[in-house]
Amino acid sequence: GEPSTKLAEFETGTLEGEGTIYYKMPSLPLVPGDYHLSVTVTDSHSLHRFDHHEREFLLHVQPGRSNEKAGFVDLGGEWTFPKHTGTAKAGLAAASASSRATEEKAVG
Repeated sequence: GEPSTKLAEFETGTLEGEGTIYYKMPSLPLVPGDYHLSVTVTDSHSLHRFDHHEREFLLHVQPGRSNEKAGFVDLGGEWTFPKHTGTAKAGLAAASASSRATEEKAVG
């Protein structure tokens, strides 16, 4: 989504001249890479642009604790097998054994 003071019901009042506003996020779980940010300042109806910078700001995300290698966001998920059955593990083990047997036949 796009952060918006209007949607967040954050009252800025009438602003004149130059100013600064901050948008703080407790976390932003991006995967490592470069991201180009855009910023726009509009009137309260989003009809008049006072200032606009399209993909002008570079955010470089360094590798950290994330193991994700693709996409944009580390969803923080974890892969597991169902606890109530062993069929997923058994199925994977059988598929792996079958694959190895096929490879051995092709080589031997």
